[in-house]
Amino acid sequence: MSYRPESDIQLLRFELSERCLIYYINQYRLYKKIDNQTHFSIQ
Repeated sequence: MSYRPESDIQLLRFELSERCLIYYINQYRLYKKIDNQTHFSIQ
């Protein structure tokens, strides 16, 4: 079994990008939630 570091790097990069995506989605939801709350409080 040959060791291929480039595939490991690709896998790691993919995992990191997936985590970043999840993080951004959570942040976006949080902002929308806060935005809705502020709109409700203004009205």
